Amino acid sequence: MRMKLTLTLLFSLIALLSKAQEMKTYTDEKTNTSIKYPVDWTYQENPSTVFILMRPLEEPKQIFKENVNLIINDGQGLNLQEYVGAAKVQMRNSLVNYTEISTEYLELGGRKYARIIYQHNPQNLPLKVAYYLTIHNGKSYNLTCSTTQQNFEKYLPIFQEIIRRFTIGN
Repeated sequence: MRMKLTLTLLFSLIALLSKAQEMKTYTDEKTNTSIKYPVDWTYQENPSTVFILMRPLEEPKQIFKENVNLIINDGQGLNLQEYVGAAKVQMRNSLVNYTEISTEYLELGGRKYARIIYQHNPQNLPLKVAYYLTIHNGKSYNLTCSTTQQNFEKYLPIFQEIIRRFTIGN
């Protein structure tokens, strides 16, 4: 029984990863950024972000769609570590039931990122987020990848592949 469950999870992960490799590209000329994302996801405009990429609903009663969004801010002269510290203070002060899980520094697609994994509960909806931060030419690029807490491990590889394919022009 345990072996069958393990194989089922493995095949599900392989299917998700192969879907994640079929990508389309969104380019924002104004910010000189582009990102590749799974073909079955959609781009949605939002005045407070550069983009929001959303996964389609998988179940009829599903209440949350996995998503990735980008916000660009003035980096205020901070380096990546300093910006991470400031971002954590802001999240602790503004997110309901904010709990930091981990912070690490990694390289994806040739770019250095800080990744903060955290949980919070807006409107009693338990979410888990992989928040990627990078600094380029004095600006901070904040990529937020959100899912429900129960689906986080399922979508983290897809989020990471999307971030790996994010580019910033000169």
